[in-house]
Amino acid sequence: MRRRCFTTLLCSLLWAGGAAGALPESEVKAFIGRLTGAGGDEAESDIEALIEEGAAALAKGDLGGAGQAYAQALSLDPKNVKAIAGLARCYLAGGDAERAREVADMAPADAKDADLAAVRASLALAEQAD
Repeated sequence: MRRRCFTTLLCSLLWAGGAAGALPESEVKAFIGRLTGAGGDEAESDIEALIEEGAAALAKGDLGGAGQAYAQALSLDPKNVKAIAGLARCYLAGGDAERAREVADMAPADAKDADLAAVRASLALAEQAD
């Protein structure tokens, strides 16, 4: 509870100080979590929310919104396989298979995730079609 009050106060000070919109609240919270060594559960919750937001945007065909949500999740956890798969899917849906491959390759080769496996399969099919 104390950490949440501190985070809220810091965010309020940042926005009141003229930095409104400079950083999303989730990034400020993640930064504070890294500084204090805390925030594992809250940061994980933020990541999950961003991944859900990305999936919803992607389902609506909003590639930009989806890509932004997945990129924010990756800024909080660069090794998150779900976020990697989501961002790769955005590039693939946008017709940029090369960039989708680069993003998918950020995940460990032995990663066991259905979304990532689907992206890799789609990429393999796209390469065969070329």
